[in-house]
Amino acid sequence: MEDETANLAENMRMALMVCQEKFLGAEHKEDDALKVMESCLEVSVQHFSKTLPHIVRELKTSLGIESND
Repeated sequence: MEDETANLAENMRMALMVCQEKFLGAEHKEDDALKVMESCLEVSVQHFSKTLPHIVRELKTSLGIESND
């Protein structure tokens, strides 16, 4: 369980760093940079929301909780 949580936190941290780098690379226009950051964060959130069901299943399994899905 700790490994899954640590992996999720690390992946989220890395995604945020990637978005930050894209933001800094698009500095030539503030509006463009904000759009780049928003788009990157939206894609990252969508990706992580798709992985949450898997993580929940893994946590339930590791805790011995029966799943009804």
